Amino acid sequence: MLDKSYARPDLLVDTDWVAEHGADPGVRLVDMGPRLGQEPRAHRIAGSVSPRHPYFKGTEDSRFVAGPAEIKDIFEALSIDDDTLVVAYDSALSLNAARLWWALSYYGHRAFKIMDGGFGKWVAEERPVVKSPGKVKAEASFSPRADAAILSTIDTLRAAVNDDDAAVWDTRTVEEYSGEEMRGNARAGHVPGAKHLEWSELMANDGTFRPADQMRAALESVGITRNKHIHTY
Repeated sequence: MLDKSYARPDLLVDTDWVAEHGADPGVRLVDMGPRLGQEPRAHRIAGSVSPRHPYFKGTEDSRFVAGPAEIKDIFEALSIDDDTLVVAYDSALSLNAARLWWALSYYGHRAFKIMDGGFGKWVAEERPVVKSPGKVKAEASFSPRADAAILSTIDTLRAAVNDDDAAVWDTRTVEEYSGEEMRGNARAGHVPGAKHLEWSELMANDGTFRPADQMRAALESVGITRNKHIHTY
């Protein structure tokens, strides 16, 4: 049972929940795999499916999330309907699972959960795994409804730099933040005034999310507080 004093505990489920409900009608398990560039693994949780790419970027411009028509094809290929409860997991400290959460949220789909601890926790508990992906249904229908309120653009980010009510959060590695490492970025360094806290600092050693009080303390220590409008990159 998850009890970490989160503001939105409904966004997480534990491995017991997935073992009991993963095959329920209306639930779609999505295996988001390892981090990009790492070796794929051979096994998965029974019934889970995987997208063709974990980033959900557009084919015409890979800097941005895929457009409505393309995202519709991507999600329908995973058998995600408008009323599907999507439950995601990965082998990347929930990095890829969180990408799916954001893409679905941006396009108006709120029925979503992440399996806390990911595939590593599932395997550590000696739960059953399979090699083949789950079946998909041809009649899936997803209706994308973009929510611009949760998207930060270049213009909104520029405005945030000089806004006392905003905080810009750089979630990358300290080397990327300092400019020591480019890692495919157009320029080295960070957005002026951006606070730095690598996203992985919010994860526990076993791959689960840290309790809310620990997360809050880490964020507040770098100036990212609940009274701010937070922009992340």
